[in-house]
Amino acid sequence: MDWKFIILSGGPIVLILFVILILVIIIIIERILYYKNYINFITSFEEKLNSQKNISTQEILDSFYNSKKILSINWITFIKQLQEPENINNFEEIFYQFYNKEILHLEKYLIFLATMGNLSPFIGLLGTVFGIIRSFMHLGETNMTEINRGIAEALIATAIGLIVAIPSSFSFNYFRKTIEKIELQLEVIKSALKLKIYYEKKS
Repeated sequence: MDWKFIILSGGPIVLILFVILILVIIIIIERILYYKNYINFITSFEEKLNSQKNISTQEILDSFYNSKKILSINWITFIKQLQEPENINNFEEIFYQFYNKEILHLEKYLIFLATMGNLSPFIGLLGTVFGIIRSFMHLGETNMTEINRGIAEALIATAIGLIVAIPSSFSFNYFRKTIEKIELQLEVIKSALKLKIYYEKKS
């Protein structure tokens, strides 16, 4: 595929769409790696909570805090708060403060993907209109070069608009489902922590 021809024939709208496409690809790769790392971490956290029942909550938190595998400052703050015995009574407030911040991190860039998924076909359509206008302006000329260029610009803009929109929409929906799974895992971790803390206080 002659990308140089596509870019030169597509006009300024196609250049804009190519920039958007590059940004979309970068975001998709970054989010895939981020979610993979996040799921591995919380799965490990959950397994440790459920498997090491004879180890106290503080020891589990200490081991994670010292392992240098913590994902973000928000996780560090959350674990540090739970390490302080006086904060245990405020577990619900501490967890939901942490939880809400995590959701914001998890949803980072998704609004861009959703917007591009909806907007890119319209940007491509704008390029199509410009291309058709360009062709009509040269109707009746014996030289068909400009007419062909206008048609090429119209078709290329439409195609690139769809090429941007399809992965943007697909990845947005896929990442939303991934976030829903992570939210469920975080709720499971919350329940496991709360139960463990409750039984430790009773004993």
